[in-house]
Amino acid sequence: MWKILSTAALCAVCMQSGVHAQPYHDAEVFDARGPVRQIKVETILSDKTVTRTYTFSREGVLTATDYGPILDLERDAQGRLTKYVFDAFESSYRDIEYDGTGRVVHLFSSSADCTYRYNEEGLIVGETNAIFGIPSDTHYRYHEFDSFGNWTSRDVDWISQSSGATEKRKEVRTIEYWTAGSETPAGDVAAGSGTDKAGTKPVNGQIQSGTSEDKRGGFLLESFSKLAEGRARKQEMARAMREKSLQRRAEAAEEAIGATRLTARAMIENPLGVLTVPLSYDEAVERLKNRTDWIPDLSEPWKITLSPEQGYDLDYDGFIPEVVALFSTGEGHMLQEYGLTFTYIQGGNLSEATPVNLVRHKAVTLAQKIVTAWQAEGFVVEEETEVDPSQFDFAMYCEEPARTTRIRVSGKKLFVPNVFYSVHVNVTLH
Repeated sequence: MWKILSTAALCAVCMQSGVHAQPYHDAEVFDARGPVRQIKVETILSDKTVTRTYTFSREGVLTATDYGPILDLERDAQGRLTKYVFDAFESSYRDIEYDGTGRVVHLFSSSADCTYRYNEEGLIVGETNAIFGIPSDTHYRYHEFDSFGNWTSRDVDWISQSSGATEKRKEVRTIEYWTAGSETPAGDVAAGSGTDKAGTKPVNGQIQSGTSEDKRGGFLLESFSKLAEGRARKQEMARAMREKSLQRRAEAAEEAIGATRLTARAMIENPLGVLTVPLSYDEAVERLKNRTDWIPDLSEPWKITLSPEQGYDLDYDGFIPEVVALFSTGEGHMLQEYGLTFTYIQGGNLSEATPVNLVRHKAVTLAQKIVTAWQAEGFVVEEETEVDPSQFDFAMYCEEPARTTRIRVSGKKLFVPNVFYSVHVNVTLH
């Protein structure tokens, strides 16, 4: 996350700046350390420059981003930032996870899911991201650092995993630090200013009489006015952000619905290989109308299934699965669960002479290949230990804040002497 400085060296830099140790270190979530006052990141694209800012109090607390003021914070037992909210409806937030060494490894929000990779020096060298379900991979190369060891210039290589598109970017970062003589930033209340809550100043330890009531009245009117203005700004900001979120979600949905093949990541992130979450039953049916060659089975309530016989044509490694999506029976009929099944059938897509062990081997090999692809994408996949080995020849899972993904292999006799083995991928939304 930063170019490594020893604890002694960092303390020496802080002492030179005249800043005492901060009780919180929220700047570390944004790839910086030290008495950070503000981070300004300029991402230089081919056609424009995008600027992001993050502001921190003297105590090291995150107070604002370029989206506006922070409305709520959550911390773990060590005081580390684990969540921050920046709109009144909590539709815009960030959840933060750390590894055993205290590094940020996972950021999760209502629209994005990001996992970081580090080198031996503690620098972020890559990240895997999915914004509205659209996967991408990013690689970083660093050039310049400041006296605190924080990077100030790096090159960025961005790759879309869905389309293969690439883009080169440059990021320049300006970091301001708190010093002993720093002024309090806007929105922060200065301690020890000699002014009481009514707006009066003590003289020789006493409040002057005669004008305090007028001053208090004026202060209250001004406070109510500022409160109303602040509330209006937050409501407008929330409205604008909701519109922006809906627009991004629509763009992501449009890109996903046009997929021409099934990827390992899409098995987890895209219901039926082409949809995006969150998703209602009506939205799913409407979006599937864009795939005019598909004839989804809607015969069961709040369930959508597709198979090759119904025109489904997205393949993985040359194999087209059957796919299903299940929706809640409650209000809104939101997506709850989805998955897909690859089946090897003796006397079906395999010859009747295929040995049973070979049928099983093909299914297990495909499951292993899918898991390997997930791991390459940054998903943490573990073995299921509480399943009945007599029922499943292969069982692994991936647990995430928003979903649980399971992949299992099972086999049965279809009719004597034929058997089949299936690879089942199932995603349950939390």
